[in-house]
Amino acid sequence: MDDIIHANLGGYQKDGVWVSNQTIRLWPHIIAGTRWMLQAPKPQQTIIHRGVAMTAINNLAVAVEGFIGDIIYAQLDTNSEIQHPVISKLPDSSWEPKRAFYNRYFIKKLSAYSEFRSIEILMLLRNNLLHGLSYIESNQALNVSGTERTKIVSPNKKYQKAREFFISKGLLADTSQMSSSESLWKLQIVVFLFSEVSRLITHIIVDNPENKFLGIKSEWEMISKIQG
Repeated sequence: MDDIIHANLGGYQKDGVWVSNQTIRLWPHIIAGTRWMLQAPKPQQTIIHRGVAMTAINNLAVAVEGFIGDIIYAQLDTNSEIQHPVISKLPDSSWEPKRAFYNRYFIKKLSAYSEFRSIEILMLLRNNLLHGLSYIESNQALNVSGTERTKIVSPNKKYQKAREFFISKGLLADTSQMSSSESLWKLQIVVFLFSEVSRLITHIIVDNPENKFLGIKSEWEMISKIQG
């Protein structure tokens, strides 16, 4: 398809002078690039697959925060010199404040969306990755020979919560056997998270059809058509 560039223009008058601005939203580019990365041919090495998975998780979390921040901005922006006080807080806000702002200014709360739990797990994983926390699995022997062992767990609470969630979704085996293929960094898990992020964005856009969100809707429709 032909390349499309969105020009998100706005402005207001200040002291008799017209002030113009242009917004380049980050999350559409991140999602489009991440989808291409997941679909692109990859070598067979596990270390590369895991690196792609970790990078995609970080990207998706950033994209969700960016989308939520932009839709809050669109909800509160009046194209006036005097902005809503929350707008000035958005650039420095992490996921929790953005979630609280969204819930305050939109009728349907984020937790009402079926994808919300997946997004919460995505944020837990991103927070651990952001700090470079190694992923550890462990189990315990149930007999002297060690042939019988307890189910695998992670001593890190955030990783363990993610393990339990993906096991409940059938994306991870609930097993006592450690395996390089059965980890949080399976591409199958990341593809699932990508789908959940896409579904959440789509549902929020559908639930907010007002004209002030048309720019966001247009960019989302554009990247949804990109095949990689």
